[in-house]
Amino acid sequence: MDLIARRLGILNLKGDKSDLKVLQNLVDRKAIGRDDVRGLQSLGIVFGDVLVNEYGLGWVSYEDDIGTSKALRWKKTENYVFPVT
Repeated sequence: MDLIARRLGILNLKGDKSDLKVLQNLVDRKAIGRDDVRGLQSLGIVFGDVLVNEYGLGWVSYEDDIGTSKALRWKKTENYVFPVT
């Protein structure tokens, strides 16, 4: 994320729990506005990648009556998390 490089001087994310501090720093600094849908979605993707790498969830396309969304699935269950707004 270019925002992370510009605001925090961090050029690479690791995809592990250490990225949570980076995300929290962005939130604390109010670096992403409430109306910045793309920025908020980017935070959700980074957060989702941490959950994938640390806890074994997997990215899937989730489809329901409303449409299709990116989601994280817990193993082979029907339990889903939606980190992307």
